[in-house]
Amino acid sequence: MSLKDGQLSVSGREFNLAPAKTLLTRALSRSDPFYTPPRPPVFFGREDTVQYLVKVLMGEDSVPFEHEYDHVALMGAAGTGKSSLAKAIINEQAIVSAFHARLFIAYDDVGPSAMTYQLFLDRIANALRVAPANSNTIFERLKNLPALLVIDNAEIFGQAGKEDAAKISLMIDTLMMQPITRIVLISRNIKDCLNHAGFAFCMLGGIPDIS
Repeated sequence: MSLKDGQLSVSGREFNLAPAKTLLTRALSRSDPFYTPPRPPVFFGREDTVQYLVKVLMGEDSVPFEHEYDHVALMGAAGTGKSSLAKAIINEQAIVSAFHARLFIAYDDVGPSAMTYQLFLDRIANALRVAPANSNTIFERLKNLPALLVIDNAEIFGQAGKEDAAKISLMIDTLMMQPITRIVLISRNIKDCLNHAGFAFCMLGGIPDIS
């Protein structure tokens, strides 16, 4: 095995590593600090839904930040394509043009006993590249940054301790009130979405948890 000028040679086979190097360089670039996951490579059959939800986030007349429902809630059972739909939305050209930061913030690796308000803040602050991780630094960053925050696995928030769950819910409400911030909340539990005003609801196949 040998590596020279971006070419990896293994058992006589040549592999060009230049594309991977370019992607890594872009990911680490200070001029483009926010990571957005790509559109799913296999995604079809929901283009009408994508376009409708883009209009919700952009405004009824495709004018950013001017719509009765400014935010989107994606609800449905596990495996119904909620996360894939969100990734398709945040890669639409209209969304790319309107929002300088399109962030996908997931909590799928967090167990109920580990979910806290501080962890909720930590992941948002990390995505926004701000420190320390508290509400003040997050809101200061969002004040002049058109941002679309996809918050995935929101069903875990209700399983946090009572005080932490209440703080997370209030923080989501406050994020939704930021003038140039939009939220896509993804949850298996309807209650996580119904607790907040301002969402356009999108129910995907399967019956979500209503407990």
